[in-house]
Amino acid sequence: MSGYSAYFFLQAGLSPSLSYDLSAAMYGLAIFAHLLALFLMRYVGRRKLYMFGLLSMSLTLFIMGAVACSASADTQTGAWTIGVLNVLTTFWYDLTIGPVCYTLVSEIPSTRLRVKTVAVGRIAYNVVGIISNLIMPQMLNPTAWNLKGKTSFLWAVTAALSLVWCYWRLPEPKGLTYMELDILFQKRASARKFREVRVCLEENGYFELVDEKNKTQHLHWEGAGR
Repeated sequence: MSGYSAYFFLQAGLSPSLSYDLSAAMYGLAIFAHLLALFLMRYVGRRKLYMFGLLSMSLTLFIMGAVACSASADTQTGAWTIGVLNVLTTFWYDLTIGPVCYTLVSEIPSTRLRVKTVAVGRIAYNVVGIISNLIMPQMLNPTAWNLKGKTSFLWAVTAALSLVWCYWRLPEPKGLTYMELDILFQKRASARKFREVRVCLEENGYFELVDEKNKTQHLHWEGAGR
C-alpha cells in the first residue's frame, strides 16, 4: 500500500497537498526505520523482529480497516486517522520485515542450493508483485471497487497468515554459521527451538554430514563434548 500512498491518502479524504506532504513524511520515516533496524537486528535477532513486524502490521491494518468501516470514515478526522495508521504500517514494515527479509534470504538457504533458492524466491516475489499491482488500483479507484481504507483488510489477513506460518517455520539464524544451519536443518530441528538444539549440538558434538548423492563426507567437526 505504501507504493500507492499519495493516491491512498487522497481516496481516504485528504486534500492533494496534504496527501503529498504525508506521503513524503512517510518515506522519510521509512528511511529512519531502516537505519534503526540495522541496530535492532544485532540485538533482537531476525525471527523475533520479523514476527513482531507481522504482528504489528496486521493489528494496525485491521484497525485501519475498522476505522474505514465506521461512520467517521468520511470525516476529516477519519481521513487523518487512516492516513496516520498507514504511515505507522509503513514504519513497522521498514523497521522489521522490509530489511530483515534480505538478511534471511542470504542466511537461511542451504550453501549448495543458495543460488537456486534466491532465484525461486525472487521469481515468487515478482509474481506476487504483479498480482498486487493489478488489484491495488482496482481496490482504490472510486470508479472500480472503491474500497478506500477497507483495502487494508486484505493485507491484514495476509500479514496474519504469514505470522502463523513464520511461528512454525521461520528459524533464528542470528549467530549461527552456515555449517550449523545446515546441520540443524538436516537434524530437522524445530524452527522455534533452533538455538536450543544448537546448544545441545555444541555440548554433544557436531556429527558428520554425508552427501547422499556422491556418498562423500563433506563436513566434520567435533566439539568439546566428544
